Amino acid sequence: MSAGARAWRLLRSFWVAVSARGNAMWREDANDDAFVPIESEVALASWLERPGPTLVLLHDPYCPISRVAQRDVSRLAEPIALIDVAAAPELSEVIEERTGIRHESPQIILLRDGAPVWSASHYRVTESGVTDAIAKTGTDEAAIDSVVD
Repeated sequence: MSAGARAWRLLRSFWVAVSARGNAMWREDANDDAFVPIESEVALASWLERPGPTLVLLHDPYCPISRVAQRDVSRLAEPIALIDVAAAPELSEVIEERTGIRHESPQIILLRDGAPVWSASHYRVTESGVTDAIAKTGTDEAAIDSVVD
C-alpha cells in the first residue's frame, strides 16, 4: 500500500470516528417525539390540510446544518412534520408545488389553514424564529404577506 493510500485510509478512519461522535453529540438533546415522519404523498396531503398553524421541516440527515436545525426546533411544543429529503426527495417537490416556496434544506415552513405564511432555511431555522413567526402570523392577518420569505 502506498503512503498516499495509507494516509487517505487513516484520514477516512479519523473522519468516520469524528462524524460518529458528532452525530451522538447532536442527538443528545433532540426530542424525536416532536416530529411526525412523513413518508408518502398521502400523509403529506393530510398534514398540509390541517387547520391552524402547521409546521413542516425539510431535513437532510446527512447535513450538519440540518441536524442543528432539527435539534433546535425539536424544543417547540407544536408537532412538526418531518420530511427526510434524502430518503424522499419527491416530497420536497410536492411541497414546492403546493406552497410555491423553493426547496432549501434545512427548511421549515409555517402553514396556517393550509396556506404558507412563513419560511426559513439554513441557519435561520431556529426555535425562536418559529415562535416569533407563529406569534406574528397569528395576531395580524395583514402581516402575513410581509412575513413570507
